[in-house]
Parts: sequence; structure tokens; C-alpha cells
Amino acid sequence: MSQKTYNKIFLILSLFLSIGALYLKSLLYDSFVLQNIYLGDINNYTWQKDSTFINEINDNFPTLTNTTIPIKSIKGKYIYENLDPSKGIEYMKRGIKDNPYLMYSEANIADAYIGIEPDSFNIYARRAFKNLPNNPANFVMFSNIMKNENKIDSILYYFDIISKKVNDEQLYRVALASIIGEKDSTLVSKAINIANEAIDRFPIRKELFAVYRDKITYGQDNYNLAIEINEAGVAAANSNDLRSALALFSAAFSNQPNNPIYFTNVIRSFYELQEFQMLINFYDKNSEKIDEIALTTNYHYYESLINLLQYEKACKLISIIDPEMRLVITKDLISKC
Repeated sequence: MSQKTYNKIFLILSLFLSIGALYLKSLLYDSFVLQNIYLGDINNYTWQKDSTFINEINDNFPTLTNTTIPIKSIKGKYIYENLDPSKGIEYMKRGIKDNPYLMYSEANIADAYIGIEPDSFNIYARRAFKNLPNNPANFVMFSNIMKNENKIDSILYYFDIISKKVNDEQLYRVALASIIGEKDSTLVSKAINIANEAIDRFPIRKELFAVYRDKITYGQDNYNLAIEINEAGVAAANSNDLRSALALFSAAFSNQPNNPIYFTNVIRSFYELQEFQMLINFYDKNSEKIDEIALTTNYHYYESLINLLQYEKACKLISIIDPEMRLVITKDLISKC
């Protein structure tokens, strides 16, 4: 074969390799653009896509996203949510081979089986948690299994380990939700400590975790009953039936004696009925149970003390109620402090 022939062959091969390289780069670029859509849907848990979009997903090259998630598993999730659940699950199973370590596929398969095929859910949820226990989503599903098996102590055991490594509010929500309705005093005590810890770690969610704490402390039934009774009290107050309102607000507070709303409603009722000594007694007995007392509630207490000439107590509240001493009653009180 002549040198000229070799040169032609080399040029042809080079041309084909260049075309192939450009084609692969084009596939990678197109995949990279689509991966931003995939990851956005994963993060927002929004999987609504039409069949054209789903069928055009290329899961053969590349097989993984830049974050190593199997594209087959993502495509399977789209199929499961929009087209055919059974086919979607099978597609997600195929994704396991592309990355058997991430546990993304197993977690999604378990999620698909939850409430439908308990045995399959159990297998995939356990596998996902065993291999990636620090993932909050895996902990959620594992906790579901433990809850069904009445192994609440196991949930708290793993929560204690994982929460030291992962700062995620979902861990706390799952652990606390699993204990609502429990009667075991040891578990209840642990759960209350977990709720208080969550309030400190996630202050923006303190109201949510306070609800968990109260449901665990007083029971779901008492919690719900207190809401109903308080609503009845509001209706009575709006009808100017202050005596009935006071009785109802007091009953709601008895069912949940750390609720600041029920506490405020009782105080306001005493104030409107001008039963100042009853207001003072109630405040003194229960105020330490309340995390945050409304300023208006403290004012009603403050004014009640002054009305009953209990100046020593009232003087201690000036810095809280009227630090700039603009109120007339404060100006009159100062000479008595």
C-alpha cells in the first residue's frame, strides 16, 4: 500500500473520529442542559412532564448526571408520575445498575411501593437506609417501617445517631411524628427534649415543632379538643357572652396548659369582666408555662395589679410594659415604687 493511500485512510479515520467526537460533545451538551431541568424537578419534587419530553430523554449516553444520579432512574420517575407506574418502576430498577451506591433509585422505588406493596417497600426502603443512613429521605421511609413494627425506640436510636451528623429539620419531624400518641413516659420525655432541641435549632419553625411537642405532651385527642373548645369560646366572645367565653377558654387551656393563645384568651376574658384578682391569680399560676407572652396580655396583668394596689409587683413590670414611661398609669405608679 502506497504512502498516498495511507494518508487518505488516515484523513478519513481522522474525519470520522472528529465527527464522532463532535457528536458526543453535542450529546453531552444537550444532556447538561436537560440535567438542569431534572435537578430542578428533583429539588422541587415537581414531576409533571408530557410524553414527548419523557420519551426524548436519552439515558444511554451519558448514563449519569453530573451529580451521579442515574438518568434511567430520573426517566423512570417521570414515567411513573405521568405515564405508567409499573413501567416507571421497572425503568427505575434498571437505573440501579448505573450507580448501585447512591441509593437514589432504591429510595424512589420504595416511595413508589409505599402503601401499595408493603413487602417490596420494606425491601427497598431497608436497602436504601442500610447503605445511605444519613439521608433524611431514607430515614423517613425506614421510620415508617419501624413505626409499623412498633419499634419506636429504634427510630429514636437512629435519630440520635443521624442528627449528630446531619442538620435537617425533616429528621426531627419524622422522629416526633412517630411518637405522637405514645403512652410510654420514657419515650414521651425523649420526644419532648427532641422537640425543644428542634425549636432551638430551627427557630423559623418553632411554631411547627411546638405543635409536635404539645401533641406528644397532651395527646392528639386533647390537642384537637382544645382547638374546638377555643373556637367555641371565640364565638361566644364575639356574641358578647363573656362568661361562657371565659369558661370555654379556661377549658381549652386545661387541655393544653402551655398554649399562649389559650392563655391570652383567658386573661383577656378576666380583664373584660373586670375580675382583676382572678386574672392575677391565673397569671401568677400559669405564666411560667408559656414560652412567649403577648405584650397586651402582660399589660392586662400590669393594669390589674395597679387597680388592686399591688404596686410592688407592678413596679417590676415597668421595664417590660412601659420602659419609656409614656402611659399615665405608669407615671402615677412611679411615685409608689
